[in-house]
Amino acid sequence: MRRPRASLTAWPAFADFMTILAVVSLAIAAGVLSDGAGPPKGAGHAETEELQAKVAKLEKENAKLRADLDDATRKIAELETKVESLESLKHFGHMPCLPHPDSPTTPVPLLRIVVNSGYVLTGVWGQEHEPAVAMVPGLHAAIAHGQMDRRDFEHYAGQIYRYGAEEDTFETSCRFFVELKNETDSLASFARALGVVNRHFLISNSSEVNSILRGAEGTGDRLDPR
Repeated sequence: MRRPRASLTAWPAFADFMTILAVVSLAIAAGVLSDGAGPPKGAGHAETEELQAKVAKLEKENAKLRADLDDATRKIAELETKVESLESLKHFGHMPCLPHPDSPTTPVPLLRIVVNSGYVLTGVWGQEHEPAVAMVPGLHAAIAHGQMDRRDFEHYAGQIYRYGAEEDTFETSCRFFVELKNETDSLASFARALGVVNRHFLISNSSEVNSILRGAEGTGDRLDPR
């Protein structure tokens, strides 16, 4: 059983939040001073300039902290994906349930799974696999379901996974492969979805998925690490 990840991530984020809150408070104080009826003269004027310089420095440090926090969030999402993906290692060594006609070790994906605010499944198996696919429980119901949340996805995916894991499925146990596509602008959300999918399927377009996790999706657009 995996340990809850909240304890690994909550304290750094909280510390950064308190730092940012302190900076914002100082910035507000500086704004109140600068919005007065003109700058004071003499020593008071010098003190105000010194305070404004300190606020400017803190604002610069705040910007760096925000950048560091974004980077840390991205790394945490990648680490969580790697940890959850370890569960899929037990799948390796199994034959693909739908092999390519010319290469028994080359998988034909069963589904295309699009990740957005939930999951959408589309069948992509070849015509030659139609008789075998007709026996897969829950498959056509999952496709007909359309947009689904994580609970519904795991219900259907669990049925398909267990069918492939049976020793007499296609004369032996096997694993179904899927194409995974991203339609969310949140890297962390996509990484979590990948962990869910990996518990039930193997990924046929793993190089594309890895590219997305590095923050580039084809065109080089960076994903929001929220």
